[in-house]
Amino acid sequence: MVKDKVRDFFKTRFDRVVGPHVRLDNVHFNSISEADNDMLVESFSEEEVKNAVWSCHSSKSPGPNGFNFGFIKFSWDVIKKDIILAMNDFSHYGK
Repeated sequence: MVKDKVRDFFKTRFDRVVGPHVRLDNVHFNSISEADNDMLVESFSEEEVKNAVWSCHSSKSPGPNGFNFGFIKFSWDVIKKDIILAMNDFSHYGK
């Protein structure tokens, strides 16, 4: 009896509602050009990453790793390859 009540409760909650269905037959979505798409999915260049870092104030609060942008700018020549690799790895595989 309990099993039947539980089943009936959830059945009424999750049964498909009969009603109007949304149709998208004549809806035209904006889209970007192939060139714009290529630009959005390509890897970050060193220049792009450096410009983003340099556009941030050096004394901005440190991140979870304890380093602020002043440290990153000061150490750029040593750590730039790792930062660019991390940015591109996240861009391709991150969520």
